Amino acid sequence: MVCLALAGALPVILCVKTAGSSGIPAIIGILNGCDLQQDFQFKTLVVRLIGVTCAVSSGLAVGPEGPMIFIGACTGALLSRIPSNPAVWEYFGRPPSSMNHHVYLRDYISTGAACGIAAAFRAPIAGALFVIEEAASHFRREQLAKVFIGAIIAMLFATYLAGEEGILQYQVATGQNCRTWQWLQFIDYLFFVLVGGICGLAGALFNHINVTVATWRASM
Repeated sequence: MVCLALAGALPVILCVKTAGSSGIPAIIGILNGCDLQQDFQFKTLVVRLIGVTCAVSSGLAVGPEGPMIFIGACTGALLSRIPSNPAVWEYFGRPPSSMNHHVYLRDYISTGAACGIAAAFRAPIAGALFVIEEAASHFRREQLAKVFIGAIIAMLFATYLAGEEGILQYQVATGQNCRTWQWLQFIDYLFFVLVGGICGLAGALFNHINVTVATWRASM
């Protein structure tokens, strides 16, 4: 365990110190105008991949989800160099929706981040919504279909490529009747509905309080 932890930490310490975090703040920053292109290089991708693999394998209390999202975004950043290369325009033409390298970079990073979320959580819709609502402030509606299709493909590969259970399915000891339908489970759904309603009301109250306080503060 110690050797695996050191194997994951040493490349971060010696090569790319910024690879020690989850990487999600860097994704949000670059998608909102911050110049963080130096954090989306091939060496950062390799170091973060080695680091998270060794850290999780060593048994440390860390999760692979954040680095997986960054790995997807970094892969998109690297692949954005292909369509933005002038040699490619000569043969295939430049898409009319793209103006320069920064547009390619933004679109490919947002797509890669959505693919990382879809692979980490098996949630392609959540990946697309993360890019729209949280990450990219300059998101275009034309990009939505591309992001969602890429997220679906990422989820399918992560789920089915390595076998029936998928590479991210953690094995949990369960009983023989775990998947057997029981009528008593219907009562559980009633509690789920109740919990959802309470949480929805709490969210609405939270938003109302924030809007009211912000309006009052702005009028002072």
